[in-house]
Amino acid sequence: MKKSRILAGIWMLFLVVAYLVSASITIGIAAVATVLLCFFCFFLSIAMKNKVTCYFEVPDMAEKEQQVYGKLIFENHSLLPAGRLRAELLFQNLLTGEKEICHLDSMAAGKEKTETKWSVCSNCCGAIRISVQKLLVSDMLGLFLTEQKLNISDTMIVLPEMKTVEVQVGDSFTTDWESIQYSEQKKGDDPGETFGIREYQPGDSTKMIHWKISQKLGELYVKEPGLPVENAVLLFFETAKLTGDSRTSDQAELMEKLISVSENLTEKGMHHKIGWYDQKKEQLCMEEIDSADNLAQIIHGLLSLERKEKTFTGLQEYAQKYQEQPFGHILYFTAEDPGNLADLFAWQCSFQTVRPGEDVGILLI
Repeated sequence: MKKSRILAGIWMLFLVVAYLVSASITIGIAAVATVLLCFFCFFLSIAMKNKVTCYFEVPDMAEKEQQVYGKLIFENHSLLPAGRLRAELLFQNLLTGEKEICHLDSMAAGKEKTETKWSVCSNCCGAIRISVQKLLVSDMLGLFLTEQKLNISDTMIVLPEMKTVEVQVGDSFTTDWESIQYSEQKKGDDPGETFGIREYQPGDSTKMIHWKISQKLGELYVKEPGLPVENAVLLFFETAKLTGDSRTSDQAELMEKLISVSENLTEKGMHHKIGWYDQKKEQLCMEEIDSADNLAQIIHGLLSLERKEKTFTGLQEYAQKYQEQPFGHILYFTAEDPGNLADLFAWQCSFQTVRPGEDVGILLI
């Protein structure tokens, strides 16, 4: 537009100088016609505001490193022609946070549709959100411009690459999947299992008095109830960003590992759960996976998980809210340095961290 205005200004200056020098009627008419044309373009740009809309044709899914093509269709609802159209497209991988902007240019006659092709290629899995945030409509000479703020978007899934993962299963799984274990580090509220014995304190229930020990020692002692721990696995995916040290591709790599481990457990017939902290909803989410169909149903949502800078991890949020419903085994998928989690998860049967760049051979004890 800047270039068009400069050229129009030079042309007008030329006509004015030529008329002053020659006093030619023809040049004078040309100058007046140019001014009228500029006024026409100005009013045309105003009349076209909000008269042009656009929408997408987006592939549902793609493979990593695959060049895929889509269309952006412009529709002119006015009888007047739209001069130049420019849409600003934003491609954002929700999982990794990577962004790319491109511009598409087109023209549309009155009451006409026109389409422009675009392409995208991603090296990482994830949900690619394609959105148009603004549409610029100019007159045919490119002298005047109107801008429309839009919020049009669609999503394309870049499928994860399945990793070869060998999940080794310990006796705690193969013996009896339905069995219940009890924590050796933390007391609970199950009177059916004794965690420990301590001296009676005012307020303790008389039902918990251990009469045999009390009679033997000559003082009252009570039983502390045990904490049942389900013999099950939780795959927890971290969405908090505490530092800026991790690469954008780390989240995609971890997601591929998580889905591969879940698929491996499913093939072995082992029910498990996938958990994460939803940064948009600001809440913990848990999905039970007992079949390949369950996993397929939530992959779109998993690949759309956005990472956000936080002062606490999703795992810490889980530890605060789910201590009374612990899992027997936790696999923690994180690009952050998890630090010392021994105290936080002492009440779990086993805990293991999966980091980007590490081997994905997982041992469940």
